[in-house]
Amino acid sequence: MIGLDTNMVMRWLALGSITDAEGVKQGEQATAFLKQEIAPVFINHVVLVEVVWLLRQKVKMARPAVSAFIFDMLNRPRIVMQDRDAVIASLRSYELHPGHFADHLIGEINSRNGCRTTYTFDRAAARSPLFSELSR
Repeated sequence: MIGLDTNMVMRWLALGSITDAEGVKQGEQATAFLKQEIAPVFINHVVLVEVVWLLRQKVKMARPAVSAFIFDMLNRPRIVMQDRDAVIASLRSYELHPGHFADHLIGEINSRNGCRTTYTFDRAAARSPLFSELSR
C-alpha cells in the first residue's frame, strides 16, 4: 500500500477541475504514476478533510457534488480510506445537517470512540445530533 497526500489526490481525482498549467502537468504525472503503481492507495482523514475543503473553497463544488465525489472515491477498488465506515457515516450526516464535513467527521470519530456528545461553540455543527452547543 502507498499513501497519498492532498496534492496527489487532488491532481489524480480532480484533474478536470484543475486549470493552471502546472496543476494539469502534475495531474498527468500523478495519473501516469498511479497507472503504473499496482499497490492500493491509502487516504487518511487529514487528507480527506483537506480535499473536501479544497473542493468546496477553491473548486467551488456544491455540497451534494462533494458528497458524490467522496462516495466515488470510496467505491474505487484501489482506494483504502481510513476508517471507511466513519467516513460514510460522516458523509450521510454532512448531507443531512449544516456544518463543515470536518465537523461531521470529528463528531463521528468521537462517537465511535465512546463520546456521548462533542461540545462546540459552532452553531451549525451543533445542529447535528453528534454535537452539543456550549452556550456562549
